[in-house]
Amino acid sequence: MVAVCTVVIQAVRVLEDSRANWLAVDAEAHDRFLLLAGLQGSLGYGGMIHNFKNFVLRGEAANRQSLRRDLRRAEDLVARYRTLELSPDEAFALKRISTVIAEYREKFAVAEGMVDHGARAEDIDQVVRIDDEPALDGLRILYDGWHARADPAHDLMDRSMQRGVDLVRYGFAVIPVILLAAVLVLWLVNRLTREIALSDREEQRARFNEAKFRGLIEGSLQGVMILKDDRIVFANDALARMFGYDTVAEVLRADIYRDFMPDDEVGNAMAVRDNLMAGNSHSHDYRAVRKRRDGSRIWVDVTVHAVDWEDERAYQVLYIDISDQVRFEHELMAEKERVEQHAAAMAELNENLHYARMEAEEKQRELHALSITDPLTGAYNRRHFLDCGGTEIRRRRRFGEDIAVLMLDVDHFKKINDVHGHAVGDLALLRLTEEAHKLLREVDVCGRLGGEEFAVLLPQTDEAAAQVVAERLRRTLAKTEVKLEDRALTFTVSIGVAMLEPDDTTVEPALNRADKALYAAKAGGRNRVVVYRDALLAASGA
Repeated sequence: MVAVCTVVIQAVRVLEDSRANWLAVDAEAHDRFLLLAGLQGSLGYGGMIHNFKNFVLRGEAANRQSLRRDLRRAEDLVARYRTLELSPDEAFALKRISTVIAEYREKFAVAEGMVDHGARAEDIDQVVRIDDEPALDGLRILYDGWHARADPAHDLMDRSMQRGVDLVRYGFAVIPVILLAAVLVLWLVNRLTREIALSDREEQRARFNEAKFRGLIEGSLQGVMILKDDRIVFANDALARMFGYDTVAEVLRADIYRDFMPDDEVGNAMAVRDNLMAGNSHSHDYRAVRKRRDGSRIWVDVTVHAVDWEDERAYQVLYIDISDQVRFEHELMAEKERVEQHAAAMAELNENLHYARMEAEEKQRELHALSITDPLTGAYNRRHFLDCGGTEIRRRRRFGEDIAVLMLDVDHFKKINDVHGHAVGDLALLRLTEEAHKLLREVDVCGRLGGEEFAVLLPQTDEAAAQVVAERLRRTLAKTEVKLEDRALTFTVSIGVAMLEPDDTTVEPALNRADKALYAAKAGGRNRVVVYRDALLAASGA
């Protein structure tokens, strides 16, 4: 009885915990969904992307204000989303969305300036083009993450609550019968004890009450037996059916220890008996395994009471078959273990996917680096150098800053290859690139255009400053050594300097001018710096 009540209490707790978890998951899913919906509204149709396009095409003040509001709201929603528990995929998606928002804010500033200066919509659209697909992909990833969290949790909680309901139903179906039977048994046992102690003149009444007691016990749903000197002196029909006996007479002939108990349960049963017989306690409750007549085993809740039977000390044993309940508990534990194993496997899979994604991203970065750099020197290749030049030209349109270009060429490079071999020539080019990167700023761009010919792009640099940089680079390279087996090789470079003119739409015209200045430096004796403007003056003077 105590065990069944405990099960019911545990079932109620399961229901309460399930309900609390349900509300927590439901609240979190609702909050996450509201953030997602808000972010979708701020980014998608009618939001930031829509208003940015309308502002670029129309330049209206209403679109400008709406876009500012959308930008602030999108940044605020991303910041609030980051406070939630995020998977690696969700963190990556938020990073992509934040990058697109930042690009929109930067291009919005450019578009405002162009609109205020009366630029045409077609020109503005060409300058401020933005790929918004990463942000939309990020939203799809966040929606997938929301479904991946909410759906399994809801399903698991539904099953957990249903199990709790089943436990409660089982407990409340059995408890009334158990309580009624227990109350009747205790009352009748006490009454029987008092009747045995009555005087002879009340003996007939006591016998009547004993017969009444036997009738109630024999009709009880609980299995009841009375043991005296370890012999079964009384049993009811419910106990006979519980243990697989056809009649109570067969039970009375059985041995309590050999026929009803597995070997490993005998010691515990004897200890309970000795404790009751010694008067240390009046009753004892515990859960145990018992044998049926066919050898199968059942789980029972056992309640043992010390009683007087025919004026001698005995004890009464009440059995409740709880095999179904125990089996259900084992199924619950097995289900819990399966869920935990599945969760661990999913966690390991997510971790493996995370590392695989990181490795793929690293490989992608390496491939990107290979696509834009010269494999020998690590300097930018010609195509990426020209792309960087285009970017700087577009930046100059906004801020009006000077841009200088240097053309470098290793003097007598063919002789180095012929005398020392191409491997030494490659080392010279590599040392040139290393020393150039040490001298140049982070914003400067160094590229290998082909062979021993290099170019340097110097943003925010006027002609005088570019000449100083070129001279410093020439002197440094003249002192640079290439270590050979028996000695060190030195080399020199000639450098041509030119400025990007206001009408230049690409960096190539400036490269051509710097190349002409480089040719003049070669013609003038090599290992020197020549500015294109000075070369023109010298040519006109000649």
